[in-house]
Amino acid sequence: SGDEGLPEAPVEEGKPESEIFESILLPQSEEAPPIALEHTLFEIFANESSGHLQVIEDFVDNCRGLATGCVVSEELKRSVHTLRGSARMAEVSSMAALAEALEHWLGLLGRLGRRTDAATVDILERSHFVLNSLLRVINQPGAAMPTWQPLLREIELLSEGLEQESHHAA
Repeated sequence: SGDEGLPEAPVEEGKPESEIFESILLPQSEEAPPIALEHTLFEIFANESSGHLQVIEDFVDNCRGLATGCVVSEELKRSVHTLRGSARMAEVSSMAALAEALEHWLGLLGRLGRRTDAATVDILERSHFVLNSLLRVINQPGAAMPTWQPLLREIELLSEGLEQESHHAA
């Protein structure tokens, strides 16, 4: 037969064949493998997400270096909100979690009447970079998932600080 010289498929009792091959073919890491979306869904999600990421980039570009900072715009909050919802619908949990944390943090900044400063712009710039990087690995077999969890935690900690501050002010 034509199978001579080919390695035998591993046999593990009780495991579906697809699971056995995944354990061999997929890189073993603590990160989830890159997300795979159906092609049409991916095209829609990528196009929509790119527009929302452009809003973040434009906001960063407009606010960078302004001595007085910027007010968090409704357009920025709306784009992050929609990006979160789209990522959730497409089941891109990394992007959804990061956008959700950003949305919460931006909402707190707005409610407290905070203007952006260099640190705020830096977080937004890094968020844009990480979200864009996550978007680029969707449907890229073998692509390494960008690290996003430390940025998520940083934004969550900033939000917690603002929440405590708003409780003390109330």
